[in-house]
Amino acid sequence: LNVNFIGSVEITQAFLPLIRQSKGRLISISSMAGEVPLPGFAGYGASKAALISFNGAIRQELSRWGVKVIIIQPGAFKTNILGSREQWNSAQEDILSGLAQEVMVSYGEEYIRSMQQRLVNMSSVSSSDTGPFLEALKHAILSPRPKPFYYPGASAWALPLLYRHSPTSLSDRILSRIFMSSDAQPCRLSSLNKNKNLKKKSIA
Repeated sequence: LNVNFIGSVEITQAFLPLIRQSKGRLISISSMAGEVPLPGFAGYGASKAALISFNGAIRQELSRWGVKVIIIQPGAFKTNILGSREQWNSAQEDILSGLAQEVMVSYGEEYIRSMQQRLVNMSSVSSSDTGPFLEALKHAILSPRPKPFYYPGASAWALPLLYRHSPTSLSDRILSRIFMSSDAQPCRLSSLNKNKNLKKKSIA
C-alpha cells in the first residue's frame, strides 16, 4: 500500500505545481487486480483499486489545467512480482517462522507451502512478450491525444469483462479455479470436512 498507492499520491503532490505549469501528464501503472478482486492478492488489489480511484478523480480535477492523467492497466505479464521457485525456496522458512500460531493451526504448513506452486504456475502462464505493454506506455508518453486508459495484454480486458458481466457466483468460481488451483486445503477446513463425512456415514 505504501509503494503502490501512498507513494504515488505523495509523488503526485510533490510535482503537481510543475505539472500544472507545463500542462504535462501523469501516467500511473495499475493492474487488472485493481478492478477484479483476485483471491490471494487482496492487499495488492486494494492498493491498485485505490490508485485507479485516485487517478480517476484527479483526471477530472486537472483537466481544466490541460493536464492529462493516464492509467495503464496491464494483464498478466511475466515479471518478478510473483518471484521465482528459487526465491520462494530461500524465503519460505522465514515466512513460516514469522506466521502467527493461529494461522499455522488454521491453514497448516502443507497448504501454506502449496502457495509457492500456485504462484509459480501463475508465472508460467503469464506472457513473456512485454511488447503490448511497452507500446501502450510509448503511446501514453508521446501521443498528443493519449487515452485515459490502456489495457495491454489479453487478460487485462478479458477478466474485467468476465467480472462485470457474469453473475458473481460464476465469476467467483472461475477466478478461484484460475488463481487458487491446488489440491491442498487449509488444515482446519480439511478436518471439519472429515468430521462431517464421518457423521454422515454414522447416520447412514
